[in-house]
Amino acid sequence: MATHDYVIDNGSGSAVRTDLNNVLQAVLTNNSSGSAPSTTAAYMLWADTSNNILKMRNSANNAWINLFTLAGGLDVDAASNFASTVVFTDDVTFDGATAGRDIQFDRSDNALEFLDNAKATFGSGVDMSLFHNGTNSIISNVTGAFKVLLNSDDNAIVANQDGGVELYFDNAKKAETVTGGFTVSGTCTATAYAGDGSGLSGISGGVTSDAQGNTIAGTDAGASFSGSSPENNTLFGKNAGTAITTGDSNVAVGTNAFAIATTQSLNVAVGLEAGRYITAAENTCVGAAAGRYIGSGGYNVAIGRSAMHSSLSSSTGQGTGQKNVGIGYSTLFSITSGSSNVCIGDEAGNSLTTAGNCVAIGKDALYTTTTTSNNVAIGTNAGKLITTAYDVVAVGNGALDNLTTGYRNVAVGKDALGTVSTGVNNCAIGQSALLAVSTGSHNVAMGNSAGQSISTGNSNTLVGNNAGYHRSTSSNLTAFGSYAAFGITTAGQNTAVGDNVLYSNQTGDNNTGMGTNALYLCTGQNNTAMGRYSHMLLTTGVGNTSYGYMAGYDQTTGSNNVNISGSASSPTASNECTLGNSGITTLRCNDTSISSLSDQRDKTDIVDLPIGLDFLNSLKPRQFKWATREGNIKDNTIRAGFIAQELQESEKTYRYLKLVHDHNEDRLEANEGHLIPLLVKAIQELSVKVTALEAG
Repeated sequence: MATHDYVIDNGSGSAVRTDLNNVLQAVLTNNSSGSAPSTTAAYMLWADTSNNILKMRNSANNAWINLFTLAGGLDVDAASNFASTVVFTDDVTFDGATAGRDIQFDRSDNALEFLDNAKATFGSGVDMSLFHNGTNSIISNVTGAFKVLLNSDDNAIVANQDGGVELYFDNAKKAETVTGGFTVSGTCTATAYAGDGSGLSGISGGVTSDAQGNTIAGTDAGASFSGSSPENNTLFGKNAGTAITTGDSNVAVGTNAFAIATTQSLNVAVGLEAGRYITAAENTCVGAAAGRYIGSGGYNVAIGRSAMHSSLSSSTGQGTGQKNVGIGYSTLFSITSGSSNVCIGDEAGNSLTTAGNCVAIGKDALYTTTTTSNNVAIGTNAGKLITTAYDVVAVGNGALDNLTTGYRNVAVGKDALGTVSTGVNNCAIGQSALLAVSTGSHNVAMGNSAGQSISTGNSNTLVGNNAGYHRSTSSNLTAFGSYAAFGITTAGQNTAVGDNVLYSNQTGDNNTGMGTNALYLCTGQNNTAMGRYSHMLLTTGVGNTSYGYMAGYDQTTGSNNVNISGSASSPTASNECTLGNSGITTLRCNDTSISSLSDQRDKTDIVDLPIGLDFLNSLKPRQFKWATREGNIKDNTIRAGFIAQELQESEKTYRYLKLVHDHNEDRLEANEGHLIPLLVKAIQELSVKVTALEAG
């Protein structure tokens, strides 16, 4: 690869030969080099290795002309003249003067592709152009008409400059746009029409009414009119009102609508076969087959496909039910002689035949009921499976939706009494109230989820959200208040009045709690707590009774305690009676003493009290001022009495005296009443001494 100036300089033999070889090398390689030859001549060749192009010097020897790429492709700077077919075996791109407006033959797509705004134009004056502008595809015609031809010369579409657009069939014009709108030549067929037609002109004919106000259209519609007797009937459709002879003010629209009535009046039947076999007056039937077999029943309203269709199928229509209302698909579908029923919703009261005075509102409400009366079901699936149950009220989606034969049940709320089948006289008000009751009876639950888990239990009364929530199979639970008796499962004979009362109890029997959180943690039995927070912390204790706010609050496991506005001496104390709390300063009664059991028959090992005056002399009566650690109403008052710790010291040898109540070691109490036997004994001893002194 080399260039040369093509001049052989004078020189020795070897120098000339070298110079000659360089000239030949330059000729042989077409001056292949990354830079142009320094000496040029018209038409000389240069293989430009920098740009990979074979170039030729122009005739004026002042510029290079591109001929080919060194890889064998064309790279032509000037116009070319191909005398025969040229085949390109790869993509060909025509580079537009404006960037992005190229035209390319894409060999892989087998397509000549015009980029956005690259135009295909036709005519010497660019009379028509075809292009896509990036948003829309456009055919632009600026000279003469734009035509779409078939078979080379038959017009299909002609668009005229500043004129109309014409549509042709077999080269005959059938429609065109005009200044005032659109003109059609021949028949125009449509499958739908929009608008009220108020602007249409040139239209004549149509349906008219006769002198008696009857308007009729349809094959055999009103075919049996007797002279001029029938009045104000409107009958449209094949056989609509076809048997009417003297009936007045009927409306029948649809094939066979109100087809066999003769003298009846004031009926409305709209829809295929609607009210077909009606033979009574003042029925309204709207929908295909609505009220089809009503028969001689009157004053019925049936709206919806097959509403009040009737399970009868006699061609004379044997239904006799009156004053029924059925609105919805197949509502009151099977009605025969039942009357005064109201059913609204798809298939509501679908199976009612002879039942009366039923109300079913909601899809499938009272779906299965046939002959039992006086049931009310409002909500989707409410009372859906009722067969023979009567005097039932179900309000709410899914309320009483599994009831079959249980009578006099009342359920108000979604899924209330949703499982009961044969149980009777239950009342549930609130979402999921008594949800699980199946065969249980005489239960009352008011509040969301109240008694939700009761299945076979009877005579439970539960009022409040989640009251008696976990109750299952036992009976006679009474709970009033949110979460009252929430945890009770099988425990019997419990009464809970107030929010959270007996919240944790499960199996403990015979408890009674009244007041918020009373007996909240109780799992024992036979306890009574009256007052807010009374016995709130009691767990397994048995037989406790507390009255008053927070009475027995601290007690946990003690039993057989009685607390009136106070608590036992310790959480675990038993067999105590506490009168009042730390704020009580005076005990008042219409007597001066409290009796206690002292029957000899209940005692043994009876001996004279061995201590008396000497023991009393060891005691230390004190005067003191109250200053309680927790603070109460007695603080700063001066009193006389004993110190419990000093009493304990005196009775160390005689613990049976029980002068100190020490169940709660942090709060010692004095049993001063236990000193009475000692006082009597001391007086007796003093009496002996006095008598001896007097005898002197």
